[in-house]
Amino acid sequence: MNKKVLWGLLILLLSALLFSDELQESLSGDTLLNIEKDSLYANNKTHFSISYNIGLCSKGNDLSSGISDDIVSLVIGRFYLINSVELLKSFSYNKKSFDVGIGFGYANIQSGSFDTYFKDTILNNFSSNCAGLLLGKTYKYYLNSLIRFSSAFNAGLTVNYSQGYGIEIYYNNSTSPFELQNIRRDFIGTGLFFQWFPFSLNKLFLNPYLMIKLEGAKEVNSSSPYEAVWSKKVNLWFTGVYVGFSIGN
Repeated sequence: MNKKVLWGLLILLLSALLFSDELQESLSGDTLLNIEKDSLYANNKTHFSISYNIGLCSKGNDLSSGISDDIVSLVIGRFYLINSVELLKSFSYNKKSFDVGIGFGYANIQSGSFDTYFKDTILNNFSSNCAGLLLGKTYKYYLNSLIRFSSAFNAGLTVNYSQGYGIEIYYNNSTSPFELQNIRRDFIGTGLFFQWFPFSLNKLFLNPYLMIKLEGAKEVNSSSPYEAVWSKKVNLWFTGVYVGFSIGN
C-alpha cells in the first residue's frame, strides 16, 4: 500500500483515539442514568461518527482531456473519482447541532496535458520551449465544519491541502522530448458542501447520504527543478456529486 495512503489512515486512526473517550462514555450505563437525571447535560452532549464517500468530480479546464465523440472517453476525460474517509465530532447546544472533523481522500486523476509555453531554453541538455503536465495520484487532507439544519439536511465549509503527483514532459518542434517522473505539486483551497440524508438504517447503524460539493484548490508549490518556466499554475477541482454513508449519530 502506498505510503501516502498509510499516512492518511494513520492520521484518521490517531484522531479516532482522541474521540475514544466519547465512545466509552456513550457505552457507559452510568452515563445513560445521568442523562435521565441531568437533561441539560443530555441536550449538550457530543457525538462521534465516521463516514465514507465516493465522489464524481470535474477535472476542470486545466486537467481535462480533449473533445471526443466516444461517450466513455468523454466522461473519463472530463471527470474523475475520489474516495474519502472522514471523522466527525458533533456538538449539540440548545437544540442546535454543529460538526467539526477531518478527512482524507485519494484519487487517480489521469489528467489531460496541462501545457505552458516559454522562450527556447536549455533544460537537461535539451532545447525546450513547451512543457506539459500529466497529473495522476492525488492525496487530499481536509477539515470540515458544518451545521445541521435538520435530521435530513446539513451544510458546511471545508478547507483542504492536497498533494498531486505527475509527469512533466519538456519538448519543442525540433528535438525529442524528455520526461521528469513523480513531480509533486502542493495545493491549498476551500469550498462549501450540502448533505442530504434521505433515510436512516438504524438497525445497521448506517446513515446513507447524497452530497454536493463546490470546492477547489490552487497550486502553491512544485518540486519541479524547472518550476521557473511554469508561468501558469494548476487549478485542482473537487466540485462534484458524492454518495456515502456515516456510522454513528
